[in-house]
Amino acid sequence: MVPIIAGRFDSFAQVRNVKQLLRTQGIADEAISIFYVNPPGQHDLPTAAGDQPTNSGENYADTDALTGAAGGAAAGLAFGLAAAAATGPSAPLIAAGVGGYTGSLTGVLSGLSDDGDYRAALGHVRPREACVVVAINVSGLTNGLMVVSVLHKHGGQDIEQAWGQWRAGQWADFDPRTLPSLINEGGYPNDD
Repeated sequence: MVPIIAGRFDSFAQVRNVKQLLRTQGIADEAISIFYVNPPGQHDLPTAAGDQPTNSGENYADTDALTGAAGGAAAGLAFGLAAAAATGPSAPLIAAGVGGYTGSLTGVLSGLSDDGDYRAALGHVRPREACVVVAINVSGLTNGLMVVSVLHKHGGQDIEQAWGQWRAGQWADFDPRTLPSLINEGGYPNDD
């Protein structure tokens, strides 16, 4: 695994300019990978970017919700039966409903693969959009902040840091469905 810094661009013309600027800064061609990311919802289609299907949890959200709802409803019903003696006959139904709702939400969120997916489910991190990506293997560089600065200054958006496999001048294990770990212009992780 090598450290990678990548940025999203709107066009290949921008990317060619950025690649030339990175070369003038001493970055070798083998350390710069350029590829296109399909629009969301089309990532299972084979592409030149090596976009292969993976599961980050969303494929099983309905099953996780049903499992959670069943468990929550059962727990709520048990609690409601115990409370029925004190509060009346409607307590088991109300408790089962609240337990089912809470259980379904818990089931979906616990089925997501990592903390990043959880944040995306809550709207704090956007999934990747269709774009051209420039990825730079920064393992041999002493100044990765220079790469972040070049990307930001020349139109790069959603600058991210990652660890990945780099083979034959390409980010070999890039998955467009993973959420980017964004960094700001100073090179520090965003806490969004």
